[in-house]
Amino acid sequence: MRVRGVVTDAKNSVYDRWISLQDDTRGIFVSLSTVTNQPAFGECWQVEGHSGAGDFAPVIIADKMTFIGNGRVPEPVRPTWNELVNGSRDVQWAELLGLVTAVQSNTMTLLLPEGQMDVRMDGCYESDLKHFEKSVVRIRGVLYAMWNAATREVRVGNVMMRNTSIDVDIPAPADPFDAVLKTPRELLLFDAQATAFQRVKVRGQIVYADAAQVFLEEDGAGLQLLPADKTDVRPGDVVEAVGYPAIGKTTLLLREVILRKIGASPLVAPRKLAESDLMREGLDSARVRIEGKLLGSHVEQGAPVLEMQSGAHLYLARLAPGQSSDVSLRPGSRLALEGVCLERSRSQPAAGVDSFDLLLNSPADITVLSRPSWWTLQRMLIVVGVLLVILVLALVWITQLRRLVEQRTAQLQREIRERERVEHQHVIEAERSRIARDLHDDLGSSLTEISVLASTGQHGQNNPPDPAGKAGAGDLFHTIAGKARGLIAALDVIVWAVDPEDNSLQSLADYLSGYTEEFFSHTDISCRFKVPVSFPRITLEGRVRHDLLMVVKEALNNIVRHSEATEAEFRMALSAGQLEIEIADNGKGFAGGRPDGHGLKNLSARLTKLGGNCAVESRLGSGTILKIRLPLIAGHPKASGKDKYDV
Repeated sequence: MRVRGVVTDAKNSVYDRWISLQDDTRGIFVSLSTVTNQPAFGECWQVEGHSGAGDFAPVIIADKMTFIGNGRVPEPVRPTWNELVNGSRDVQWAELLGLVTAVQSNTMTLLLPEGQMDVRMDGCYESDLKHFEKSVVRIRGVLYAMWNAATREVRVGNVMMRNTSIDVDIPAPADPFDAVLKTPRELLLFDAQATAFQRVKVRGQIVYADAAQVFLEEDGAGLQLLPADKTDVRPGDVVEAVGYPAIGKTTLLLREVILRKIGASPLVAPRKLAESDLMREGLDSARVRIEGKLLGSHVEQGAPVLEMQSGAHLYLARLAPGQSSDVSLRPGSRLALEGVCLERSRSQPAAGVDSFDLLLNSPADITVLSRPSWWTLQRMLIVVGVLLVILVLALVWITQLRRLVEQRTAQLQREIRERERVEHQHVIEAERSRIARDLHDDLGSSLTEISVLASTGQHGQNNPPDPAGKAGAGDLFHTIAGKARGLIAALDVIVWAVDPEDNSLQSLADYLSGYTEEFFSHTDISCRFKVPVSFPRITLEGRVRHDLLMVVKEALNNIVRHSEATEAEFRMALSAGQLEIEIADNGKGFAGGRPDGHGLKNLSARLTKLGGNCAVESRLGSGTILKIRLPLIAGHPKASGKDKYDV
């Protein structure tokens, strides 16, 4: 690219070489890092080079510089407030007009018509700038935007001026209070001499004051004051205030105000407003009295804020900072408030005031007209909610109680049925005991008597048999005695099976052991026993004991009749809730698994009915083992007592 313009600023040092070049359109930053020329302020140069991104705005990197001659410094631009804060006038020859309110180091705080701007004066010191305080000055130079090096964002309210010159338009006043005296209403009247930096003086009574702002009222008109320094005025003080007026759409205020107290008097009576007057114009900064309903409250920056409603209008009533944050007011209370009205900006100039705040000096500006009824909608909803919760809890409790009652009823019914069953069992056992006693005492004694008589008759009639082949009297008596003894033995088994006193596993073990020993005592087979000395207290029904006896009896008969054994072994044990009985012999055995025959089939059928099983293990010449397994399950009706098992 090739550009031509006047040098508005230049820097030639070992580490930093650049110029700002400007024509009638605008200015641009030029880097001289690749050339040796040394342009000076006011000279006209032609630059040939290429563009660069720059740190904030585009720049030119010079490749060739051509001196044209002395140039004319362009007319300075007067940037608007928006152009100052958005950085669009970067590297422009510009002029700023404003009031110097403060100087710190090489930075001047400049009060412009739109607001305050911190202007950094490059190459200046505080001693060079201090005497400009309180003066209205005109600063000319190259304007640079201040920006954040990390984010490249503009620092709003900060600019820098280089190659500057400062001219004083209005010097600082010798007497701060030497200014034109006006009333707040006269500030809105025509004045040919009025400018943004014409100092005016007003007199009036302070109606509100805090650390940031003060409100003054005179002849029913209010005025907002922004003090330049801290003040100690209080509501009721009569003061003189000197400052620079600023007129907004809804506000009228003085900036950089200096206050002087000249007296004190009671606060003027506030203007009472109806609901229809709240949004009309002309109330800004005036002291008013408003009645309304308290909707709620909160705290902002340590100061209480009341949320109010008057008719259809909502607004905030703010107590001055430093007041107690504990305002004991119930929502719904009817209040009368006395304070300064601070209007909010209007969305459209002709639409009236959008909203406002009411500034209160102290809780004494609040008057309670009426308190709300305790029975509010909120409390009613709370009570209804509590009742609903109680109702739900009651329903849950009733449901749980009903369930518990049903469970307890079912438990009682089970206990009643169990008690009835036990009582019925006791009745049956008592009846069985009576039958056993009757069989033993009556039938047993009669059979024993028959056996004795038959034996006696046999000894007394020991005659030879009849030649015709008929049995003699002795043989008949012998037969009668044998039958009687057989009936007695069978009767003993029946009595043992039905007697409830023998309904225990221990009794079963003792009886089977005794029966086996007696069974083999009339044979040539010797028997060994492996039976525990004692068993747990387990009750078994008579039918179970009788069937087990029949199974054992069948097994013993098979050993005697078919095995041709000389030795046998009877084992009995209780393992994992299961009764185990094993009967083994050293007989001839058999091959092919289970032998045919009704005896073993009946044995298996009996055990299956009881819920057990049996297994036969045999080989030719190695004997036979009969294994009986009978599970004893707790709680089954077939078993009862302290330790209940079932079969």
